[in-house]
Amino acid sequence: MSSNFKSLSKILNVNSSTFRYLSTMNHKSCFQATREAEIKYLEQVSQLCIENVKKYSDKDSRVIEYETPENLEKKFDFTLGVDPPNNSSELFTILGDVMKYSVHTMSPNFYTQLFHWGDCYGVGGDWVSSCLNTGAYTYEMAPVFTLMEFEVLKKMRKLLGFPANSDGLVCHGGSQSILYAMNALRYLKFPDVLSTGLSNLPRMSVFASEECHYATEKAMGVMGLGLNNLHKVAADENGAMSVSALIESIQQKKKEGSCPLIVVATAGSTTIDSYDDIDSIADVCQEYGLFLLVDAAFGGPLAFSRKHSYRLNGISRADAVAFDFHKILGAPSLTSVLLLKEPNILSKCHKASASYLFAADKHYDTYYDLGDRSLQCGRKPDSFKIWMAWKARGSSGFEKHVDTLYELSDYFCDALRKHPDFELINPGMDNRLKVNFWYVPQFVRKMENSETQKEVLSKCTSYIKKQLVFNGKLHITAQPYKDYAQFFRVNLIDARRAPEDLDRIISEISAVGKSLKSIKNLQ
Repeated sequence: MSSNFKSLSKILNVNSSTFRYLSTMNHKSCFQATREAEIKYLEQVSQLCIENVKKYSDKDSRVIEYETPENLEKKFDFTLGVDPPNNSSELFTILGDVMKYSVHTMSPNFYTQLFHWGDCYGVGGDWVSSCLNTGAYTYEMAPVFTLMEFEVLKKMRKLLGFPANSDGLVCHGGSQSILYAMNALRYLKFPDVLSTGLSNLPRMSVFASEECHYATEKAMGVMGLGLNNLHKVAADENGAMSVSALIESIQQKKKEGSCPLIVVATAGSTTIDSYDDIDSIADVCQEYGLFLLVDAAFGGPLAFSRKHSYRLNGISRADAVAFDFHKILGAPSLTSVLLLKEPNILSKCHKASASYLFAADKHYDTYYDLGDRSLQCGRKPDSFKIWMAWKARGSSGFEKHVDTLYELSDYFCDALRKHPDFELINPGMDNRLKVNFWYVPQFVRKMENSETQKEVLSKCTSYIKKQLVFNGKLHITAQPYKDYAQFFRVNLIDARRAPEDLDRIISEISAVGKSLKSIKNLQ
């Protein structure tokens, strides 16, 4: 085998005989492929994926081979041309490079986002649904996936205490769930909006915590409600919406002639993992006649845990709930469940009744056609990813997963408290799955001017983050928040982590941070 073959097969993580077969596939068999050739190609793609998961699941593998956009454009051929490549080896070179230069979310050193490689059963479901390549908008096109979605919705109603006839849908992400919920709740209050639009409607107000996710803001813009009519309510010292401030805001907007419409309560905020008091907010909504939407995209899975579900007390009183499986529970992106207490509300406000899809005289009960509940036409069967994960692990497995995450949080917070160079943000808060902290070099601790200290500490955080990205050993978030100096955030959502993995976070940050002796090191 030539040296070129050897080097390329090494990049692709495939053995030499396999690579020789792939590299000699001629133009016709590759691009006017027989089904046999297509199957062989997909077999090798699947093997490439599996071998790279193995490789990057090792703690000593880099999370990313980082390149600047300019350098990556030089190393990777992004151009699309008129003619295809001469043979399939070029395609496998591309696949190898995609793996090489991407962020490896399966790495035990990946803590940046609110998702991770996660549940293998859900990944298997994702592969199968992609292979079948069908649309989950009618029972005719997706009989198995449709009944799976109905089962997921049935179990979710029971989990959250919603009535059996509540409406629901599996959505492509929490932001879509929030948009659908707000649109449906507005329709429930003003059904004429579907036919006549906004022109004859009063100005409507929506209320949410200052810690709310930006999905609420996007929904306000898309729906034509206007960002100025989203009223951010102050949060208390633990990040929970102030109920007294909510009441004051509602009363003020009523005096101004606005129509208070929805309160969005947050269960697990993005930055500090705060939980609003859903029960108390439900009391306010009941008294003033507002709908309650709970954004439980992050924190919803706590409902599986008998130890930690208390943070969701009152969620059964909500008019709508958005609940993600791809965050805490690790299902493949994107998998979100939307529940609405009003029966059949989604199809009423979203339906287009396209006769070529949703004819009334079908050979089955058209109740099982989900497409008119959605704003999309084509829908991926995302419910299969949820169903497979739930089937394989059971509710008890989800409970153990959640409980383990809080045990890891306790361990990590204790380790940070014991280390002299680290400092927790709001150390008095109860344990959370987003752990925020600083690495504080000794020269920064000695600074007497607080504003200078904050500015330099932010630069230290940014510098350490940059070095960690460049060396590829650790992938975590560094972010600003209110008037705090920029800090690190570690998202603990993968229950496969061990204490030594968390210790490695501290050691990797310390290894970079110890080089910071003065401000000159930041220049």
